[in-house]
Amino acid sequence: MNTTPYVIASAWKRIVSGIIDVIFQILCLGLFSLIAGVGEQSFGTFNVAFSLQGWPLSVGLLLCFILLAVMEYKTGKTPGKYFLNIKVLSESYAAIDLKQALLRNLARYIDILFFYLLGLIIILCTKENQRFGDILARTYVVDD
Repeated sequence: MNTTPYVIASAWKRIVSGIIDVIFQILCLGLFSLIAGVGEQSFGTFNVAFSLQGWPLSVGLLLCFILLAVMEYKTGKTPGKYFLNIKVLSESYAAIDLKQALLRNLARYIDILFFYLLGLIIILCTKENQRFGDILARTYVVDD
């Protein structure tokens, strides 16, 4: 019997949310590429391309990491979580702290291995649909 007012988010909501977050990160990296001056933009025929490598890629990934961590710390949600109406809470079902947000998002780079296959396997094998970052940070993703 569930004694909390929350329901653990389904694996499918977690997966779709993750896909939306990857798209969000790609868009952020593209915008950063254009701002950093390493992207091409010819809006006459709408030909936008970007190629990040070296320091622009490192800085862009760091900015994405910080942005997602701060969003989860402040609101419990990333763009994908907003869209799916789910949020991150600590194991005590309280709002997460900054350390938990940083741990979850740092572990995202482990979950992403093999095109997120590792993260997917872990989500599907845990009772609470947790990925490695959730286990490490002691968090749950729940329906909001």
